[in-house]
Amino acid sequence: MACGVPITSFAVYVPQIILLKHIRGTPKELKASYTFTYPGCWACHLAKHMGMRIRFLSWKVEGGEGEEVADMWSGTSGAMDAALRYLSRYPHIAGWKLLDRDGRSARVSIRFRPKECPLYSLMESSCAENASPLVERVDYSGRIRWELRVKGVKKALKVAELLFRKFSIKDVKMSFGVGRRLGNRSLYLMKEAYERGYFDVPRKVSMKELSRQLNVPASTLNVAVRRALRSAIADATR
Repeated sequence: MACGVPITSFAVYVPQIILLKHIRGTPKELKASYTFTYPGCWACHLAKHMGMRIRFLSWKVEGGEGEEVADMWSGTSGAMDAALRYLSRYPHIAGWKLLDRDGRSARVSIRFRPKECPLYSLMESSCAENASPLVERVDYSGRIRWELRVKGVKKALKVAELLFRKFSIKDVKMSFGVGRRLGNRSLYLMKEAYERGYFDVPRKVSMKELSRQLNVPASTLNVAVRRALRSAIADATR
C-alpha cells in the first residue's frame, strides 16, 4: 500500500478509488469515518443486548477524568430500569449519574478513565486533530461509528491500526468523507416542500402536486427532498 502502513495486517476496508484519490491529492485535512464493535463500551452492550437506543450529546476530558452525556430510549419502562441497573454494575466506567428520567427515556452522565478509552487514546496520540469526535453513534446492533478530522491519509490509517493493535478491535471499517455534498437546490426544494405542507399531518400537498407547482419532475423532486431530509435527520441525531 502506498501509504506505508501495513493495513493488510488488520481488517480495515477502504474503497480503493477513493483512497488513491486522497493519496494523490495529498489533502491537508480530511474527515475519516470508522465503524467497529468494542465490548468494553457500555453503550455497545446496552444497544446490542438490552435494546437501548442511544444518542451522545457531549464528550470531554478534564482533570484526568472523562465524561460523556447521552440520551437513552427503550421500549418499556422496565427495560430502562434494567439498563440503569446494568450501569450501576458496569466495571469499565469510573461512575455515572442519572441527570433526567421520564419513563422509557433517560439522560445519563458517564465518567470514564481516559487511558481505558480508545477515543481518548487516539486523540492523545495526535492521530486526530480535534478535541472531541465530530460524530459518535452506536447503532441498534451495537456497532460504534466515529467521524474524526485527521491530517492526511497516513494518520487516518494510523487510527485504525491503533484500534486493532492496542484495543484488539478486529472489525474496523474505515471510509473517507468524500461523498456527494448536499447542494443548495436540494435544500431549496426541501424548504419549498415544508412551506407548502408536504410534511404536514395530514399532508396538504402530494408529491405529484408539489412537482407540478415547482415545475420539477416528480422523480427528481423526490430524490432531492429525501436527500435533504436525510441530511437534516443525520445532523439532528448525531
